Amino acid sequence: MDELDSFYAHAKDLAGACSRGDYLTCTSFAGFSLQCAFSARLAREGHSMSHPFGVEGFFYGGYPEAERKILIFLPSYLSQEDVIQAKEGDLQPLSCLRIAPKSEKFAAKMGHRDYLGALLGLGIERERIGDILVGENDAYVYIRKENEGFLVSSLKEVGRNKVSAVPADLLSCPYRPEMEERSFSVPSPRLDVILSGAFRLSREQAKQEIESGNVFCTSSPSRADAHPKPGEHISLRGKGKFLYLGEAGASKKGKPIVKIKIPK
Repeated sequence: MDELDSFYAHAKDLAGACSRGDYLTCTSFAGFSLQCAFSARLAREGHSMSHPFGVEGFFYGGYPEAERKILIFLPSYLSQEDVIQAKEGDLQPLSCLRIAPKSEKFAAKMGHRDYLGALLGLGIERERIGDILVGENDAYVYIRKENEGFLVSSLKEVGRNKVSAVPADLLSCPYRPEMEERSFSVPSPRLDVILSGAFRLSREQAKQEIESGNVFCTSSPSRADAHPKPGEHISLRGKGKFLYLGEAGASKKGKPIVKIKIPK
């Protein structure tokens, strides 16, 4: 069973458990390509990303620009905002840890590979680890909530440095990607039109990129006439990716105005 088959089957089981027991369930972390492949398979099999397998669900990584995300299935009494705004407790399935050397003055430089290696070395599976945002002398790591206690007590070294790991607010990381917000009017909030505005392509060029299989979406089908959902990432091979924020009113001529966040 390949990665997509495994993730798809596990997600289907979790959706069923959420539906039967009416409690929150969630998958392990999925990278951007797996999220896109999962949403594409859902569409092929007649499911919607907003309600995969008939249960309300969404991808979530701890902060809006996150690349690695878990898929959360919601019980009847919770909304996406309930989860996103939850700071702790059973409603919040993720945790953020700040990892820093105990002696910054004498610490050797640490990179993404060092932090990831230290976590894997403790037996934490890659699927349990989300984004790792690295600064000059520290890093913020997003993980499944159930692994927080173990890592706080067990993570003592990264590379040659003695370190400490302490819980941090999910949105407190100062190393989140620098993004600029951009808005523009569109005749219709279709994928080809939004892609055209985001990367300053002609609409025909945008359609060609989509038809050539160069466009990937984390929640919507990669079709020219698809309507992306707020909060999903859209990528164009060779150009980059952006975060679609949704519609934000209308222009003086009555055309929808859409907003995106794109790396500076």
